[in-house]
Amino acid sequence: MTKNPNLIPGTVFENAPEWMGLDPSETYYSVPEVAKYFEVADATVYRWIYKGELNGTVIGRKRKVASSEVKRFIATQNQPGIKLK
Repeated sequence: MTKNPNLIPGTVFENAPEWMGLDPSETYYSVPEVAKYFEVADATVYRWIYKGELNGTVIGRKRKVASSEVKRFIATQNQPGIKLK
């Protein structure tokens, strides 16, 4: 397993993705970051998560969305407002 270069060695958070059941090679985005990417309101992203259209993970007290989930969501949407970057 490769180490995430963004984690500080020797800190309690170094192995956080593993003990939290997260993929350490994955990038996780906040709801406001996903909303900004899709040019929608935060409430829209929360609605997608609530409806099960977009899978979100709770990390601490914040909802995060994995980069692979964003890619999957884009691939499954056929909406004119969704743009690829």
